[in-house]
Amino acid sequence: MDGYFLWQERLFRGVYDDVRQQETTDFKMNIPAQFKKVDNKWRDSVCSLTLWIFYSVEVVFIVVVFFILKG
Repeated sequence: MDGYFLWQERLFRGVYDDVRQQETTDFKMNIPAQFKKVDNKWRDSVCSLTLWIFYSVEVVFIVVVFFILKG
């Protein structure tokens, strides 16, 4: 679920950058144009370094607590 919201944020930032760089602004939210950009893939958001670090720390914590409580 976190990866989905990170992906949506990347798409929104891409739209913002496109509108920001235009001479005349029409304020169209062209999301499908963002799907074609290299950095806006869903897989890249789900497998981002931030999520890997966050969930790795949680898994290590759970494993450590499991072994402490078991022993």
